[in-house]
Amino acid sequence: MKRVLKVIGAVCLGIFIWMILMVCFFQIWKAKTDSMVEELGITATEASSDLADNKVKDDDEENTNLTVNVTGNSFPLKGQEEIYFDSMQEAVNANYLNSDKEYLYQRNLDNVIKEFEIDNYIIVCYNAIKSSREEAFIMSYFKIKEEGAEKKYAYVCSEIQERKHNKKRKNELEELIQNAIMGSKFRMINSIMDEKGFICGTINKNFLEKGENVFNMEIEGQKPDEIIEFESLGDKSYFWYFNDFQSDRSISELKVTFEK
Repeated sequence: MKRVLKVIGAVCLGIFIWMILMVCFFQIWKAKTDSMVEELGITATEASSDLADNKVKDDDEENTNLTVNVTGNSFPLKGQEEIYFDSMQEAVNANYLNSDKEYLYQRNLDNVIKEFEIDNYIIVCYNAIKSSREEAFIMSYFKIKEEGAEKKYAYVCSEIQERKHNKKRKNELEELIQNAIMGSKFRMINSIMDEKGFICGTINKNFLEKGENVFNMEIEGQKPDEIIEFESLGDKSYFWYFNDFQSDRSISELKVTFEK
């Protein structure tokens, strides 16, 4: 009987030690992940909670609530060497090695809409298509370095907006733009640009039902730096951005105009 009790005690002690080790490993992993994202000025938790609190929405043809998922690779940005590849596509592919099959479509860089190169970063905006009814608008961040005449790319993280068709559109054009501006407050590109007023958004053609000319859009009398047309969910969409939008008004008070 004593022998049985000793065996049971040893097993229980082993389980207890294993649980402590797992907690320690989780805390170490969490600290490294937070460190990586904080380098860019935002945490995944902040992005998720703040965007949820402000009910930011996306703009596909039949609109859904916007969910921005911040994903990143496993290497920290502080104190360790980044993993560089010959192309951005190779860098993204490496990050998706252990991803679920349903998310693998998000690694496809075929539909690049815009690239922003800032210091030693490059931010790539692209549309990844899963089906005619489901896609994702993604902003992926890479660190870049030059080796002779060649550039190398290390994947950092992505901001992902997954989109699906719904039965009914949930917001109007002006509200759509206001939500995009609110969401832009939490984009990592603003941290990379030293807190400049970078704002961006997308507008599906379906929202221009009153004959608005999207290329004449102004916010507080300021024109976007660029408006780019792209295909989205079987229709035309438009990606717009300001590199340094300036206004003292609250987002709900911003004046948005279109010249027909």
